[in-house]
Amino acid sequence: MLVRWQGQLQHAGHIAENANARGASVTLIAANMPEYSHPQIDVKHVRSAAEMLDAVLQGFDSSDVLIMTAAVADAKPKNISDVKIEKTQYKNIELEPTVDILAHVSGMKRDDQVLFGFAAQTDDHIAKAHAKLSRKGLNFIYVNDVSSGKIFGSDLTQGSILHQSGKTYDFNEMSKSELASKSLDLIVAELGLRP
Repeated sequence: MLVRWQGQLQHAGHIAENANARGASVTLIAANMPEYSHPQIDVKHVRSAAEMLDAVLQGFDSSDVLIMTAAVADAKPKNISDVKIEKTQYKNIELEPTVDILAHVSGMKRDDQVLFGFAAQTDDHIAKAHAKLSRKGLNFIYVNDVSSGKIFGSDLTQGSILHQSGKTYDFNEMSKSELASKSLDLIVAELGLRP
């Protein structure tokens, strides 16, 4: 199982540890966070979206499940300078999109693989999540409303898991650890295994 992790030990950390406790072989790809290690989880630390894409591609073919919880960044500076840019030269920073890793690998997905994505939205969250689910060829997507900074920095979350069949699983406020367990129950059922 590949779990992509950006940020604090939140969704992905809980998922990786829960999956490991269930006996899964887990690779955790982590970016923009303090060093993290686990004796039974293969942790790969990366620094950019490009490095994360490389790490995901290295393990994707041999994985049954890919869970992608957050983007390293949706955009990057178009031009990079090897020298310091002086304040007097500050004008505009042109951005260009980074590769959408989940959309990229969904085109390589086998029928027996499960792709699970996350979507943090501030408006029309269910409609936007349905669109992402379809556009990216996912089996599942977890979506939550993050308007006004909801859930960030908290161990509690609430939202919905949408399945490609159209089924929706709504969750009231719960711990991110509990959400990890419920997400893995759905993934295990999708793989045709017993929880």
